Amino acid sequence: IENALVALEIQTETTRLSRNIMNGNTNISERLTQLIEENGISNYQLAKAIGKSDSTISRIINKGAKPNAETLALISNYFRVNEKWLLTGFGNKIKSTIHASSNANSIALNNLFPAGDYIDNGKNKFIRVEEGNYLMLTPFVQVKDHENFIENHESLEYLNSLPVNSFAVSKPLDNFYISLEVYGDDMHTELKPSIEEGYIVTAMCIDEEKWNSRFIFKRNKLYVIVHKEAILIREVLNYDPETLSIEVHAYNDEYPDTTIFLENVLKIAVIVGITWRL
Repeated sequence: IENALVALEIQTETTRLSRNIMNGNTNISERLTQLIEENGISNYQLAKAIGKSDSTISRIINKGAKPNAETLALISNYFRVNEKWLLTGFGNKIKSTIHASSNANSIALNNLFPAGDYIDNGKNKFIRVEEGNYLMLTPFVQVKDHENFIENHESLEYLNSLPVNSFAVSKPLDNFYISLEVYGDDMHTELKPSIEEGYIVTAMCIDEEKWNSRFIFKRNKLYVIVHKEAILIREVLNYDPETLSIEVHAYNDEYPDTTIFLENVLKIAVIVGITWRL
């Protein structure tokens, strides 16, 4: 009987650990708190560094909330620790960069430019040309990568494996930016400036927790909308907070105005620049 009780205890503990691993809930708050203290920063400083709200970090620390895949990747990359260790407490704590092919571009760039001229803030990378003039290197989603991007848009490893597009900025920026090769004729028209197939748009990603703000969606602004089924470029005509939906407009009149429910949207980014691909 005693042996049976011991075996039952072991099985119960194993089951509990398995569930915790699956749910990502083995004191992640303790590990994140430890990392913050070891690095001498505050919750707010971490949130600002990774482009998330202070409340997002507080929920993880105070309530043990499981971060989504993007937040987990950003925190892990910031502290240079393994995502699995941070989430579950298992595996190696320190993230190795020697064999990680996704970091090959960063290593190469870091070796090419003098210290201080190459900056990697855990989201985008920057090359200092001169003071007040930087090149921001954004993940570049080519047409052939559209479907993969929809599926892997939250994977930092996938984003780091993409080629980069350079975009001139006056200083290193905190938000996360992407560049996208335009596909299709839905934003092409003869009546106003067109966004033609083959153009490259650079856009600033908007945190999902801010999507319910009416100030995010501004008239005459263009957005990259990563829908579950396709990547769209659209002008937002209206935001309805009651139905959590946006009415969007394509420049090409052959594409009627449509309503998109945010529950079907994976990522939203406001376009900040459009360039020709020579």
